[in-house]
Amino acid sequence: MNELTKTVIVATPAALLLLSALLIGGCASLSNADANNVDPVRDVHDAPRAQRVFLYQSRVANALMDRYPLMEILENADPAVVDAEAQMTAYCGPLTQTVLAELQGEKPSFALRWRVMSTIGKCERAARKIEDLLNRVEFAGAI
Repeated sequence: MNELTKTVIVATPAALLLLSALLIGGCASLSNADANNVDPVRDVHDAPRAQRVFLYQSRVANALMDRYPLMEILENADPAVVDAEAQMTAYCGPLTQTVLAELQGEKPSFALRWRVMSTIGKCERAARKIEDLLNRVEFAGAI
């Protein structure tokens, strides 16, 4: 397995754990939304960008793994999808490392947080590219 595959395999369980915790916390906050006069839609948009991008790229990574569950299948996929997956893994690596560190109770270093800030836009664009490619492949298959 290449480094890219190892990173995705290691990050996925942690990402699912974080996503579950966020969903549970989100459900708890929604139940009190009326009592606290809080607009849950606005709160989602006010969430820190890093959190939103991490959740988005996690959903895209899950969609990619649903489409290509085995590395052998992904390796035979459209080269544009393979290249986009490699880019997303590289650009989203610092963000994933930060989340994993926080899940382990560690405080990410300043250098790692700086790398997140400098790559978060590229991470989001790479995830959008994969999402677009997956949608095109799905649409083309339906014709």
